[in-house]
Amino acid sequence: LTVNDVAGSGSPIIPGNPSGRSIDPGADATFNVTATGAVPLVYRWLHAGVEIPGAGDPSYTVTGAQPADAGLYWAIVSN
Repeated sequence: LTVNDVAGSGSPIIPGNPSGRSIDPGADATFNVTATGAVPLVYRWLHAGVEIPGAGDPSYTVTGAQPADAGLYWAIVSN
């Protein structure tokens, strides 16, 4: 879905999705998101639909991944 920014508010735009990862147990995986828009940009990362506490940067690292860490990760960017 694309909603035109007719008001010129500088709404955040994420030009592409973070790429998926496949890693071995115990390895680290880093996800990055690039966004443009009026500052300040606020980043939130979710795993399996649940917000990850303290994950508020343009990148998020799963450290020492275990089977419970598998699944979908996504970023929400707002301003």
